[in-house]
Parts: sequence; C-alpha cells; structure tokens
Amino acid sequence: MVTFDDFVNYLKKNPEDAVVWTNFGIYCKRIGQYDKSIHCHTKAIEINPDFAEAYNNRACAKKAINDNTCLEDACAAIRINPDFAEAYNNLGNIEYQLGMPQQAIQHYKKALSLGQRVDFYMNLAIVQANTGDKLNAIVNVCNALRITEDEELKARLRISLKELEAAVKL
Repeated sequence: MVTFDDFVNYLKKNPEDAVVWTNFGIYCKRIGQYDKSIHCHTKAIEINPDFAEAYNNRACAKKAINDNTCLEDACAAIRINPDFAEAYNNLGNIEYQLGMPQQAIQHYKKALSLGQRVDFYMNLAIVQANTGDKLNAIVNVCNALRITEDEELKARLRISLKELEAAVKL
C-alpha cells in the first residue's frame, strides 16, 4: 500500500507529475487532510490546466469542508471534459448540498446518460425521494439493484426499496 511518505518522496524527485499530485490529493482526502488534498489538486491543475480529474477531485475535497467554490471546480471539470460522468454526479452532489435539488436531478440524469453506476442511481433516488418524487426514486433504486453484483449492497437496496414502497402507500 502506498503511504503518505511514498507520495512525498516521489514528488520530491518528480514535482511535475500531475497525475501523482492528484492521486496524492485523493489519498489526503481519504485520510481527512482536506486542505492538503486541495493543495495537491491545485498543484496538478497548475501543471496541467486541462486536467478534468484534478478539478473534479478538488471539488470533492472542497465540498467536504463546505467551500462553495467547489461548484466552480465541478463545472470546470465538465467544461474540460463534457463526457465525464463522475463530474456530473459530483456536481449533482454539490448542488443538492447547496439546496438546488432540481439542478442536482438533471446532473444525475446526465451522469447516468454517460454511464450507469449504482451510486449515480442512488444519488438520484435520494434526491427524488427527499423532494417527494418517491415513485421515480423507487424506479432508480430498482435500476441500482439491477446492475449491482454486490450482495451486501443488494440487501441494503432492498431495505431502501421497501421503505420507499411503504412511504408511497401512505
């Protein structure tokens, strides 16, 4: 497993490696070092201003500390790579956190049009359920169930589905 020190040592020798800077940023976010994560992604962007993944990952780190400039980074990632499904999903997450559920729904749908992933369906279902659109939330939980192979996740999705179905019957 790669450690914090491994990244530091590599980057001392290879300071212009934008991919490793952004991977270091992902690592820092995972261990809760959000400011360091943002710094790493910023370094990657300085090296390669067209690095959509670095903008997307910096947006995620900024979102974790409630820095509203995360919205700008998510949009930059999409501007650079309009087919970047994960960036649309992350933009939806940011918009939902900022109280813009309808925009979030549109971006989750765009992410799904570019690639079907369980987390995309579930993010869409959560926003739909929380905005009163429980029937479409049920459809999207079913879509997530259809594509996942993870049995533990399937069990959790079935519980969510039962809860949504019960809420619709009320």
